[in-house]
Amino acid sequence: MDNNSNKDIMNKMKLNKLFKRVIGILSLNIYPSNPKSVIEKSFLMPIEAVWSISGSSMVVATGKIEQGTVKIGDEVEAVGFGKCLKTTIAGIEMSRKEVTDAQAGDNVGLLLEGIKKEEIEYGMVLSK
Repeated sequence: MDNNSNKDIMNKMKLNKLFKRVIGILSLNIYPSNPKSVIEKSFLMPIEAVWSISGSSMVVATGKIEQGTVKIGDEVEAVGFGKCLKTTIAGIEMSRKEVTDAQAGDNVGLLLEGIKKEEIEYGMVLSK
């Protein structure tokens, strides 16, 4: 064998070794996975205002849904100020229209049953 063919073989071996390293690095999951979108996270809505419906035991809590989704019939908790109260979504209103569900980014009024106006207040959070 001549000197040039030995150099070619050595260069091919080096390239092959480099190629294997690159493939090995690429096969590792070194990139973080995509973060969950705010809609995929669990429901969270800070309460901005509370209204009572006269003649009814239901309360309306308004606010902007920060993450997740909610639909009529979902059980949620009102949390804050040392309280943790369970309630059920009886209705959802958005832009003065009744809807069956809402998601992150929506400003909504949630009709809550089984809870009194005096029990919840501004600053509490509704969550699943």
